[in-house]
Amino acid sequence: MIRFGWLLVVAIALVGCDERMPDYRYKITIKAQGKTYSSVRQIRQREAFSIQDSSGRRVETKINGQAVIMDLPNGSRVYATLVGKNSPQQAKYAADVALLPKDYQRPRSAKMLDAIAAEQQIIAHATGVHDLPRTVSHNPSHRSDYVPQATWPLFATFRDPNDWTTIHTVDPEEIGVSRITIEITNDPVTTGIENIITKPEDGPRFRQWLSSLPYNDDRISIISGFFDREAE
Repeated sequence: MIRFGWLLVVAIALVGCDERMPDYRYKITIKAQGKTYSSVRQIRQREAFSIQDSSGRRVETKINGQAVIMDLPNGSRVYATLVGKNSPQQAKYAADVALLPKDYQRPRSAKMLDAIAAEQQIIAHATGVHDLPRTVSHNPSHRSDYVPQATWPLFATFRDPNDWTTIHTVDPEEIGVSRITIEITNDPVTTGIENIITKPEDGPRFRQWLSSLPYNDDRISIISGFFDREAE
């Protein structure tokens, strides 16, 4: 198996003048029914003080971006959201999954923040288009309780685009999604979704509908998965 330890050292050496935890933009492209749909998102990172970590430091990651708008040939509009199955932060870490070497394993001996910094330098300076696998089966942190993780976003549409209570999930096979890719880019962050779909009104009807959903209903995550995800 290829050893990637030297890649970490080289990556940091080549970008020594950059921030230890670099900011970057990535473009996510979804291919469905012979067409492609894309969105550019910005990842911002910094080291911050933490009383919960033994090192006294942690990585604070924020994302600026929006769901991918997919106007399909049949006339329907579907959104590839910023959240995934059991993964409310899917859009934050999609680039990590796609751009780190396929069999990458975090060095056991490395300090956590040093390892994360090395990984983020590799990601921020990756070149070319990389597939986003639908699941991740390798175990980068060597966890004994690791299970394969779904990495594709959740897809959603509305029966009535003016009524958030009509939102429902769409299976990617149902709309013919055949490939999702990610690449580092300098293109501007995609905007404009707020002109197509507004944030849900916090009225009694909506709150009652939301409270009626089962606790593990994907729609609960999806509702917050269309716009900027600034929370840590």
